[in-house]
Amino acid sequence: MASSSLTLLTTIAWRNLWRHQRRTLVILFALMLGIWSMVFMAALIRGSMEQHINKEILNLTGHIQVHASGYRDDPAIEYRFVPSAALTQAQRVPPITAASARVRVPAVISSERESAGVVLVGIDPAGERQLSFISKAITAGRYLESVDEINDFESQLVESGAVVCKFWLAISPGEQLRRFKARADIPHKRYKITPDDWRNRKKWPVSLPTTPATSCSTASSAPSCTS
Repeated sequence: MASSSLTLLTTIAWRNLWRHQRRTLVILFALMLGIWSMVFMAALIRGSMEQHINKEILNLTGHIQVHASGYRDDPAIEYRFVPSAALTQAQRVPPITAASARVRVPAVISSERESAGVVLVGIDPAGERQLSFISKAITAGRYLESVDEINDFESQLVESGAVVCKFWLAISPGEQLRRFKARADIPHKRYKITPDDWRNRKKWPVSLPTTPATSCSTASSAPSCTS
């Protein structure tokens, strides 16, 4: 009895659908449009969220951050640390593809009209190439890549009245070659070595400092010091 009633209702419903074909097609179109709209909006929202997350990660955030103890409570330069051997080794373990050291401290920038809080971020340009947006954000010009370019840039700073302090950290040519080869042989570190590095290595005698330690240069109207 129940089976025959279900068959009768199915037959009547099917006939009713096609008795008014225009009405049925309009309802089917409305259902399809509603389903498509829900799928489209869900995909749009999910894509927007993923894009926002990736943008925040590339905005000098990264997937993982390692700070010195106490830095989160007081982000001052005093709470810095030198990566240990264990941490350096951990950076080479997949799925980690890139890592870079940064110095991030709060500061204040002032003008004659107002003051504003800023964050100063010191980076390693070579380490940031596969880690953040910085290398892709350059719309004109490029990084300083040779000794002559750096000297020209420093001369412009001095002429404008700035003080340029250079700290020379010396390594031997043999040690530099060893480090270059180590970067070239390790897959996840190859991005740190570029043809410009090998080109600049040939200018080793030119890049030697003229003073044994620190040199400070200023404009002619300001004092200068060497040590």
